[in-house]
Amino acid sequence: MVLYLALVPLICLSVLGGLAVWQEHDARADEVTLSESDSGDEDVPASAYSDVLAAAKSEAEAFASIDHGDLDAGIAKVQEGATGKFKKQYEKSAKGLRKMMQQNKSKMTSEIISAGVVSMTEYSATVLVATKGKVSNTKTKGKPVERNFRLKLDLTRVKGTWLTNNLEFVG
Repeated sequence: MVLYLALVPLICLSVLGGLAVWQEHDARADEVTLSESDSGDEDVPASAYSDVLAAAKSEAEAFASIDHGDLDAGIAKVQEGATGKFKKQYEKSAKGLRKMMQQNKSKMTSEIISAGVVSMTEYSATVLVATKGKVSNTKTKGKPVERNFRLKLDLTRVKGTWLTNNLEFVG
């Protein structure tokens, strides 16, 4: 009985201590900002993180989903989300892409299955994106074949909008 009376206050103190730690953790979680940056001295608001992910997902999906029947819209969508080196490269290759897509009657559809920000500052970010999709063309005899991509996108904030300035296949 004496042991029981000694344990009750200890259990109560443990529960109260746990509640205090939990409340402090919740308070700190509400103040989340991304502070990992290339220079190490910039704080990036958490809202910018979701903006970067949305822009990268949109560009990756546009890049990996194109149809020979509606090439102008597909190419325009990629160009809308592009800037700098990537935009110039894509514009240069658009004529060849059109010819190849029409000759082969190609159609690619993709969906984003995973995306994550690797690094981010106020004006630049690197995002990895995984897509899952299908391609059909004359080589596949019109039958859809699985085609998955792993992409690395470097984005730059231009006039408040996140645009892709480099896109690479990885893995």
